[in-house]
Amino acid sequence: MRVFIVGVTFLLMTFSLWANEQRPIRNLVVFPVNAPAEQKVYAEKSWWKSRAIFTKNQKYLVATFNFMKKKKVFQPRSELSSADAIILARFLGADALIIFYYENSKVKSIVYDGASGLELWKHTIKVNPLFSLGPQIKEATSRLSYDFLQSRPYGGHIMSINGRKGEVRVGLNHNFKKGEIVKLVKVLQTGATPVYTHGTRIVPIGEAVITDINRTFLTIDTFGAVFDPSSNYYINKVPKITKNTNSAVKTNKSDGYVWLLWVLGVIIFTFSI
Repeated sequence: MRVFIVGVTFLLMTFSLWANEQRPIRNLVVFPVNAPAEQKVYAEKSWWKSRAIFTKNQKYLVATFNFMKKKKVFQPRSELSSADAIILARFLGADALIIFYYENSKVKSIVYDGASGLELWKHTIKVNPLFSLGPQIKEATSRLSYDFLQSRPYGGHIMSINGRKGEVRVGLNHNFKKGEIVKLVKVLQTGATPVYTHGTRIVPIGEAVITDINRTFLTIDTFGAVFDPSSNYYINKVPKITKNTNSAVKTNKSDGYVWLLWVLGVIIFTFSI
């Protein structure tokens, strides 16, 4: 019986370390800012401004005011449970849900993954109680919107592969250049949250070169890399070599030591029964 329990525990630990693949984020739903009633005008202005920020670079499709009104979801929200996030995302056809709310002299934002219901990203900005609240809410939501756009752990999503040729969506205002070598990667969710800051594992699968740039899309030569058609792939810039490279190597080694110790511990515990 004890051997059975150990076996089940081992399997559970193994599955807990298994990572889900991060789906590309394309369709966004931004909910109205949850602010005090007397700040309703600024809350509405904040929503329009944030929506404009997300649509500006043509990387995302953002739900319109009329669409949200028709679906009867244009209402302020605070934190969501994973189940609620999944249900809302399915109902609205969204890849991610974005909420803003004011609480205890802070403007907070949380972005939820529509597939898993996990928090993709979250951040908080404090407001100054000595100044008018409304303008600060508007400024904070704009800053939070820009911060989220900068937090994405990949540079572009590979939309299609035809032989060695790939098409990548990057949106406007990117900093990729023709002839640049980029990394081909998979992005996995480890289960930790927020995903973008604590729960992402980047798996390199090769390199490619940018052969053409057409506004919001790049064309790349994948050098014949092998792709699984059921998976999603992304590109990232090749990191510059800095003096901190050794520390990164040490971190990878320490991760390997942790895995080794964990496996040895399970083996020793099993045979000691």
